Amino acid sequence: MGDIPSNSFAVAAVIVLALPGIIFSGVRHWLRGERPGERNPGLVLARSFVFPVVLAGVYLMLFGGWLFDGIAPGSEADTLVVSDPRAVGGVVTVFFALIPALIALIVYRRDVRVEPPAENSPAWIRGAWTGVQRASAWVDRKLDWLP
Repeated sequence: MGDIPSNSFAVAAVIVLALPGIIFSGVRHWLRGERPGERNPGLVLARSFVFPVVLAGVYLMLFGGWLFDGIAPGSEADTLVVSDPRAVGGVVTVFFALIPALIALIVYRRDVRVEPPAENSPAWIRGAWTGVQRASAWVDRKLDWLP
């Protein structure tokens, strides 16, 4: 295994190059379940790195240097200084966590089916490609327990 990132540049590289792929793959796996093509670790790793690289390129084309307004180069090589923590936190949360999850939900939405519940019963979210309930969440239509 690799070492834990030890400087700010390495941490930023992990966030930009790994976090979106991990989130996209996790949401895709949650929606679709395990597929035969995903049992090959090399293929999964390649997909996990291609998506964030393309996503970062699209972000740079659309937003340019605005994404890096809260970050400044440090005094030493391979160091970054966070000059505006709120801006950096917002950019990381929105662009590198929420948008990859939203893209996965949009692309794989056909694999999700919401079944209408019977009276006073939970609505289960099921995978459309199987007939088995494999939900991790349910929505209760009747909320009598709220004050």
